[in-house]
Amino acid sequence: MQYDIVPVEQNVEQMDCEGEYKTLTDEQIKEKPMVLRYKYDRKRVPILHSVILLNVILCVSGIFGALYYLRLPEERFTLAICYSVLFIAASMNQGLINRWWRLIDILMANAILILNVFFYVRKCNIFHLIYGACLFSYFGWYAWTGSTMTVKIYELHTNIWHIGVIVLVYVLPLSVKQENLF
Repeated sequence: MQYDIVPVEQNVEQMDCEGEYKTLTDEQIKEKPMVLRYKYDRKRVPILHSVILLNVILCVSGIFGALYYLRLPEERFTLAICYSVLFIAASMNQGLINRWWRLIDILMANAILILNVFFYVRKCNIFHLIYGACLFSYFGWYAWTGSTMTVKIYELHTNIWHIGVIVLVYVLPLSVKQENLF
């Protein structure tokens, strides 16, 4: 597999200009980094359907896990609402409806992370912690280099990240009993 990644040292602003983007075909524009595509030709950025599908699977499994595995109704309601809002915000963000959805997407994902840490961290075994650390290290790398990736590579890494989170959402409640942090 060949990666289409622009070197991080290269100044993305210097690569192409706005006029050049208007003359590119849809196939040629797919080879450009996402950050330039958003900046210069917003209307031709593709909707990432596979990412939206994985968001649906992730959020539905999260809602199911919250409603089925948490003890108190307030805990169930809070986590299920967070997953529901994430479902809408992440789908709108990846569907390129409005970039403000990205902020809500990030806030809900962080809220879900904090809630899951609160509910499960005391009973996690070393496998869960190592897997979570590897997953978040991968996310850090992917977030750092994501703006220079082409659409195909960006979509691939976004899907890998979401599959990793889906596995964690399934494994954690099934293998660990809830014991709140405080």
